[in-house]
Amino acid sequence: MAVPAVIRASYIIDCPGHGARETWFFTQTSNDLTQAINTWAATTESRRLLLGAEAQLKALELSIETDTNGTPVLGDSVIQYVYLQGFQSEPLADPQLALLFKNQTADRTKRRNSYLRCIWDSIEVNGGKYIVPQGSTWQTKLNNWKAKMLAIPIGYLQGTRGPRVGLTGYTTPADGHSVLTFASGIFTSLPVGTKTSIRISTARQPSQLTGKQVVQVLSSTTCQLVNATALLPFTGVGWTGSLYAYQFIVTPFMDDQKVVERHIGRPLLESPGRRKGRARV
Repeated sequence: MAVPAVIRASYIIDCPGHGARETWFFTQTSNDLTQAINTWAATTESRRLLLGAEAQLKALELSIETDTNGTPVLGDSVIQYVYLQGFQSEPLADPQLALLFKNQTADRTKRRNSYLRCIWDSIEVNGGKYIVPQGSTWQTKLNNWKAKMLAIPIGYLQGTRGPRVGLTGYTTPADGHSVLTFASGIFTSLPVGTKTSIRISTARQPSQLTGKQVVQVLSSTTCQLVNATALLPFTGVGWTGSLYAYQFIVTPFMDDQKVVERHIGRPLLESPGRRKGRARV
């Protein structure tokens, strides 16, 4: 049975000496990333106008999280460079400052925080207070961007973790796609051949196997890694696995709350050589 594909969509933003990524999720009825890019590109002009003059909306990055079969999708994202400069009438605030949003479901029982980066300096006053009169230039442009986002509509992925089941061993064939065996029927509810997400934990030594893995179900107790992974011999102590199910949650409310401090990193989508070649000031 077909289900909507879940798309991860990001703005990649530059400001002097720094870079940030803002990520959102939405769904569509096909696995066509060109359609997803067009949907996301329709929001870029209104997002650009919320950047300070010195900032730039550098690129859009999109990928499919789960396809129309509900299967996790692995692979590189698609990047579309746009190079849109911020609103020239408003100087940039401190790059460490961001506008906190509370994104809520229709009944307001579930929520996720998000952050708007590289904002105008004029909306942050008195050491971080966010006081913007209704009808102001900022509020008008913000409402326009929010309307475009909510029309998609946007939301977030919520993961539900199943019971932990003991991992009894694994074998690694020559192609590196290890086969994992669990103590009981962790995959009982899934047909053979299904691709799904599991999370592996261990109380002992670190391993490339720990964390989220996309696997293909072989039986009720066995699966095979979709990605080839170099693994050390199995220790047999303290290993567990949990099945993860993901659900897309629509958030029709985007409430701007306050200005907060958030760490901002180096510019994105630049090679180390380009970064090293920059003049030091």
